[in-house]
Amino acid sequence: MQFLLIILSAITILFLPGFVVSQIFFRRKKIEILERFALSFALSITLVPLLVFYTNLLGIRISRVSVMLNVLEILLISILILLLQNWRNEK
Repeated sequence: MQFLLIILSAITILFLPGFVVSQIFFRRKKIEILERFALSFALSITLVPLLVFYTNLLGIRISRVSVMLNVLEILLISILILLLQNWRNEK
């Protein structure tokens, strides 16, 4: 059970935020799958620690919950931007 939790946490922290952000900047057909995977990994490794660092400067202690909330913030804001972009393109 703990192994599954580690795998899901790693995917959530190391891949998903960068993947959603890469969808904002590069549409589906503009880059290859391997490039998107590498870019997603690099963006996640960059975005998550920066956001955790800045929330720590605001006085919020670093914990599992605060890191997961930061990742959820990245995901929700990025998904909202994607939805707005798609809505604009449909008009």
